Amino acid sequence: MAGFLDWRIIESLTGWAAHSDDTEVERWDSGAAEWDRRTAFERDFTAAQVDALDIEPTDSVLDACCGAGRLTIPLARRARAVTGLDSGEHMLEYCRAYAQREGLTNVRTIQVPSWHRTEPGVDFPQHDVVVACISPASADVAKLSRAATRRCYVLSFSKPFKFMDVAASLFAGATEEWPAEPGPKLERMQLSRYDIPRVFGLNVAFNVLYDLGANPTVTYADGGWVHEANTREAVYEFLAGFGRIIPGREQVFRSNVDKHLTALPDGRYRYATPRTQMYVLGWDPSEVDQAKAAASVARF
Repeated sequence: MAGFLDWRIIESLTGWAAHSDDTEVERWDSGAAEWDRRTAFERDFTAAQVDALDIEPTDSVLDACCGAGRLTIPLARRARAVTGLDSGEHMLEYCRAYAQREGLTNVRTIQVPSWHRTEPGVDFPQHDVVVACISPASADVAKLSRAATRRCYVLSFSKPFKFMDVAASLFAGATEEWPAEPGPKLERMQLSRYDIPRVFGLNVAFNVLYDLGANPTVTYADGGWVHEANTREAVYEFLAGFGRIIPGREQVFRSNVDKHLTALPDGRYRYATPRTQMYVLGWDPSEVDQAKAAASVARF
């Protein structure tokens, strides 16, 4: 890795690598309830992501930094056993509750102090497959490779339309968080995100893996956020749960929702965002030259 570019050095400068202190754990865990609420909102999009993974019925799967279990539970329907690993106590509580609601008995959880301060195979066991979706575990793909024996996956957005764009669309002018013209704020937030699409995302991880001897594959999963309900009021009620509407601004919020709300032929109502896309980066962990990766880290 002594070529013109050392992608391992670039990897160490990405957002996921930079945001590695314990305050990040607390911040993520404080939003556990919202992440759990998003599970139903993202169900179809999640299914597309899981469908893009090579999961065998005999596999054990590690969902690295699993959060409230958005991927953990769909993975458990396809694999022999799934472990949801996270640092957040509340995140894991929601993950276990989700598994119980779905009647799944092949899900377990492991809480670690921080992904960045753990070692695969030491602090938690290796699995056949490891999945890291919008996850701190994607900060170091060589380390992630040590968590699996058969297949590794990193998933994140390949287009800039993320949940913060959904929130801005819903609550523009209706909450303290989102002004009536949310564009400038969204631009500032985009520049401070963990993985900026096509800047510090797929390109970095792909090139690190390639330089370390792996032959990564890339596919894409399309989708968005969808909610259906029997009444228009029920749609408003569900979506309002993602923000704190200023008293007197309810009609502003409803007008925002109506832009993407349609009446279905059966009398129900459907809210659907514009579609976006996630990349699915996969590789064989046995192809990763761990000695070369360690030597690269030692230089900086």
